[in-house]
Amino acid sequence: MIFRLHQHLESFQVFGLCYPEEVAGLDPRTLLVQDTMLIALEDETGYIKLDSPSGVWNPGRYRVEIHVGWRVNEISLMGTMRFTVQPVDRAG
Repeated sequence: MIFRLHQHLESFQVFGLCYPEEVAGLDPRTLLVQDTMLIALEDETGYIKLDSPSGVWNPGRYRVEIHVGWRVNEISLMGTMRFTVQPVDRAG
């Protein structure tokens, strides 16, 4: 996920935490993968890279929580993004 930043007056971290929202056989509370990026004072953009947890994304819906600050807690949550992985069509 690539993002643009508003003007900021100090450095901070951006955390991306990925959970299986609706994925067969996975508990929605299970943290699958995460990434953290340090944002320096002069940075205008940044990115979070979420590699597949076991080499492949299982079909289903995933939720990514975006946290900003120096640690993850309930007040550091800045937003939530979702994405869906479709099953591979092996017939075509």
